[in-house]
Formats: sequence, C-alpha cells, structure tokens
Amino acid sequence: MIVNTLDSYECAIESLDGPILVQFGSPSCVKCGPFSKCISDLSNSYQFGHIYISTPDAPELVEEFEVARLPAFALLQNGNDEEKHVVQSANAETLTAAISGGCQRKLPKLELDADF
Repeated sequence: MIVNTLDSYECAIESLDGPILVQFGSPSCVKCGPFSKCISDLSNSYQFGHIYISTPDAPELVEEFEVARLPAFALLQNGNDEEKHVVQSANAETLTAAISGGCQRKLPKLELDADF
C-alpha cells in the first residue's frame, strides 16, 4: 500500500492487522530497489502488512518519522506507532532480523497432487 500523506498513513494503519512494515524509499535511491525486492521475498515467508512511503512525495511523513537516510523502515506491532523506531541506511540483514524477530512465519501451502 502506497501512502503520501499523514491522513492516508493513518487510514492504512487502521486497515491492517498484525505487524506492519513501513518502508521509506525513493525512485532515485540505488539501494531502495534491491531493498524492496528483499521485502517482497520476505513477504512470501512471513506475515506482515506493508506500507510504502516515497520520500519525495511525502515530506510530512519524512519529518514525522525523522527519516534522514534511505532505505529506511519501521516495524510497527499491531499498528502501534507510539514508539516507532526507524532503522535508517537499512540493508537486507537488518530487515531480515527485524522481520524474523517480529513476525510470524507463514504456514506452507498444502498442495495436493494427482496421486493423492
């Protein structure tokens, strides 16, 4: 879900359950593309909501979260952003550690084949 205003952010938080990954990125950031790919990969294994904030389009949210270096993210538990901790200059390792420590693994899908 992409948001760019404080109002749309608050609506997004209310609409999602469980842990929510708030990602800050920019189309001009060379590290943000691979970081987004890592989020996509992790979403196949873990349960979390995802909000993307494009920093050039959302100065109000950048200021609210005090984002200074990209890529950045915050992992909110049950939509609680009272004590938001933003990880800045994030990489795949810090993201994976946060997701694996704060989110439940998805159960593997049971697929029945023709021989079953």
